[in-house]
Amino acid sequence: MERLDPDYISRHPSLQSYFRAVLLDWIIEVCDLYNLNRETYYMTVDYIDRYLTLSSGHPRSELQLLGITSLFVASKIEEIDPPPLADLVYIADDSFSAKDIVEMEYKLLEIVGWSHTKWTANKWLNLYLHMTGLQIGRCEFSLMTRLLDLSSLDVHCLSFSNRILGATCLRLAVQQSLPAGLLPLLPDITSCSEWMAVYWEVIQNSSEDMYQGSKRVYFNQCKVFRNLELNHKYTSYISLYEKGQELIKDETVLPLFTFSAEAVYSQ
Repeated sequence: MERLDPDYISRHPSLQSYFRAVLLDWIIEVCDLYNLNRETYYMTVDYIDRYLTLSSGHPRSELQLLGITSLFVASKIEEIDPPPLADLVYIADDSFSAKDIVEMEYKLLEIVGWSHTKWTANKWLNLYLHMTGLQIGRCEFSLMTRLLDLSSLDVHCLSFSNRILGATCLRLAVQQSLPAGLLPLLPDITSCSEWMAVYWEVIQNSSEDMYQGSKRVYFNQCKVFRNLELNHKYTSYISLYEKGQELIKDETVLPLFTFSAEAVYSQ
């Protein structure tokens, strides 16, 4: 599997990293609307990034088409009942036709080499949870998945492998010593933690009011996007991404943890 390029935006003059973030935020909303699995979202992101890594000059006007086509392909693989093609055309406000999606699907699969499977950061996170046997609460799990979702909006997440992204989310959210099985990944987790620290701070600050007065959170390892009480106003990920970008520019976030080889979680 090819290594994804965090600087691929430079090969697409009409695109910006912010456009990618807006697209992924919209895809999360679509996944939530159709109650799709979290893995469907992460497969969608992988298709988008692989296509843009292996191509150049993709027009801004067709970025949403690439996104909805990637979701179309991912949902056919991951979902038992994927959204109908007509629904995806409608949800995109008829910006393109069903024929456009089908044609883009062939182009997408041809570019990525007809490869359908990859271990996403979401899969790695769930694997680590099972491996370590950590007993985490609903709020912890919600924060962990929100951190991973928010981090995925930043194209610089491609600087790290999916297994490192999953391990870092676990480390930051659980706030316990590093599990022994993850010690070989320590240097990469440390580096990723320094990058992800801004988004962890944003997630924590945005979640302060979410759990006051109630701990009832929709808990499902497959489907956690809008996982709060119905009376809570949903905050889009793009606004959180913008806050994170402001912190990065200000360089106001200090490292959250000091990692050491002795930091072993004893089960």
